[in-house]
Amino acid sequence: MSYAYFTGRGKRGRDLDRQQVRKLVAEKQNVIVSEYDQDWWTHEAMKRLGGSFVQHLGWAARYADSENHAKIKATWPEYWAKYKELGEQLRQKETVKSKSKT
Repeated sequence: MSYAYFTGRGKRGRDLDRQQVRKLVAEKQNVIVSEYDQDWWTHEAMKRLGGSFVQHLGWAARYADSENHAKIKATWPEYWAKYKELGEQLRQKETVKSKSKT
């Protein structure tokens, strides 16, 4: 995100200074990354732990554009909820493994 994205007025009608803009950019990027990261681990859980159909859904969701990704999530919410939870468990295990290697 660029500085221009946040140029404008602050809460009290004054321009945002550079420090406020950096903070907003960092917050926006963390939100975007965490949502992407969560979806990535959901796809990974589907691919690793699912049956044949769910594995293919995981691959399809991984490569889908945002519109088709939303359709997959809406069409199979029970799979998405189950593998979202399993994806979080996988992420935690992988984080522990990577920390123990260092």
